[in-house]
Amino acid sequence: MLIPRGPLCRQSRHPVAANADTLADRFAALSVVASLVEHDGRPVQIQHQFVTADAARGIVPSARVGTEKVAFLPVAEGDTDITKSEIQRGENSFVDFRIAGHLDAAKAVIEALSAAGFVDIAIAAEFVMSEDDADRLAQGLLKASDSPRAVISGSGPTRTLKEGQSFNEARILNGFGTEIWRQKKLWPAGITRSLATAYGLSDPGIGMLIEDSASGDQVFVADADALGRCVVFICQDLQARPLTEDILRMYQPDWVFIPVMDYGVESSRWTHRRSAELSSVSQARFLVSSSLTLARWLKMDPLPPCGMAMGPAAPAYGDGGRVEDDERAVAFASVDPASTPGFSVVVWRSGTWERTNVSTSAPALSA
Repeated sequence: MLIPRGPLCRQSRHPVAANADTLADRFAALSVVASLVEHDGRPVQIQHQFVTADAARGIVPSARVGTEKVAFLPVAEGDTDITKSEIQRGENSFVDFRIAGHLDAAKAVIEALSAAGFVDIAIAAEFVMSEDDADRLAQGLLKASDSPRAVISGSGPTRTLKEGQSFNEARILNGFGTEIWRQKKLWPAGITRSLATAYGLSDPGIGMLIEDSASGDQVFVADADALGRCVVFICQDLQARPLTEDILRMYQPDWVFIPVMDYGVESSRWTHRRSAELSSVSQARFLVSSSLTLARWLKMDPLPPCGMAMGPAAPAYGDGGRVEDDERAVAFASVDPASTPGFSVVVWRSGTWERTNVSTSAPALSA
């Protein structure tokens, strides 16, 4: 396909950003991109779509381009807010994660957004928003007085099943609750022995427990005039190779949204390391949002951050030589213990930002 060169709302990569000659970086306005990419030999279709700058049907423009305000919403914060059920399918062991019945996820998001005030983007965590919950969230946003320009609802199980398994799907909404697009998780994650036992699950031995979700086969790349080119990678999908690098390199998005279910988003953990690695191939800004229930299961004190924002490794230069962001700028977002439901806010280019420092190994798992 021939598409406008990304990013749409930021400076494009410099022609020498790769420290070698790259043909794609020498074109000013257009890119030739593949409509099919691979994940470990499996074909995945790319669906490219346009999102109008329309309050009712799309995403509204803003005067805050470059200084967007982002809210991270863990939704599941207590030790009973996510349920886990083990299932045996043939010779394989699976675990089904869902938001607990006592927690109204849609209401939690609406209340957190009301407390946060106006934000440009709100992003919730993985496995906190079922398809039914997302329906209620859309209705709630329609009635809310001050909704974000875009809401990444977090993800959860669909009503549609494939061979008995639901999909793990995120829904992207505008401030009026209009559905912009949906993204299904491509690659269900596995839980190895150390974490399985720490989470109170069965010991899988030398194997692993696999998330009980069907695999999606499409990635949506959405061009929103008012926000930029956007893509969603749900948790493990960020690790999909060579798919993730190929999409970011070819499509050059403005934003990468990453809902995860983890025990937080600490510095030098896998989301930080992987985002830092990918930050070198595009001008994208990465937003990672995690729930905190797993941290409760591990009895972590203090609780780790629930969100992370990261800029590109090699920021492009605009007019007058001003850099768009500091090199590998990163900010971590922790929930204020006094806020119920919990949330944390980051403003791009404002507040506590630092240059990322990624170690070669992840911190040890400890309670």
